[in-house]
Amino acid sequence: MKLLKSLKQRISNFSTRNTPEFPLKLTMERKNTFIDGFQNGILSTRGRVQFLQCGANDGITVDPLRHFILDNASKVAGVMIEPLHDVYERLKYNVADFPNIVPLNVATGPDEEITLYRIKEEYVAEYRGIIATGITSFDRSRVLRKAQVQLRIEGVEPEDCIEEVRQNCYTVSQLINMHADLLGNEPFLQIDVEGFDDQVIYTIDFDMHRPVGINFEAINLSAKKLDELKLFLEAQGYKCIAWNKDDILAVKR
Repeated sequence: MKLLKSLKQRISNFSTRNTPEFPLKLTMERKNTFIDGFQNGILSTRGRVQFLQCGANDGITVDPLRHFILDNASKVAGVMIEPLHDVYERLKYNVADFPNIVPLNVATGPDEEITLYRIKEEYVAEYRGIIATGITSFDRSRVLRKAQVQLRIEGVEPEDCIEEVRQNCYTVSQLINMHADLLGNEPFLQIDVEGFDDQVIYTIDFDMHRPVGINFEAINLSAKKLDELKLFLEAQGYKCIAWNKDDILAVKR
């Protein structure tokens, strides 16, 4: 009975609508005490947390911000970026109860347009990893390697499970300027873009915008790229903290 009650409570905490388009199901939330703690520190000093999330996916699955948003809905404002249209539609449902959170169906990067590679929508349900749309990347070879391991579809080669998607791109500073009422000049920046994290960070105009913290996925960056990025951030006045094997938080000094 306790387990059933717990499952029911978890379901009630999700804001995903139970519709034919988006059937209600249990999804994986990642309780992130480190990032929660950092944001609680922002909340205690500023009274509000403003954030920009690049690579938001559906806003729930393995999302490091979800618990904090649920716990502090009235004190959170942000913009969530998701380039895949079908996933963006789910994201819209999942944040519809939060009037101060805006989902956008665009990408983030230095160019006006980006080419991404993803698992085709018709094969998403066959993916044996955590979430098929979560491996979408600018690097086709990376997506193919994942497909070769995590997809086993009779009569279909892994190469045929991948498609190309083109999406409009904005820099971080452009997005902050476009949504200054929600983000201010110093939002918390959450990045998880499958090996493109450094290129997203380089689009910040640090003369205009000084994110209070930048949490990014480091594991998919080469050693050379990661070293260059850390030196760059340190030169901008940030301290880089490798708080787990995958992620780094750059904190404004």
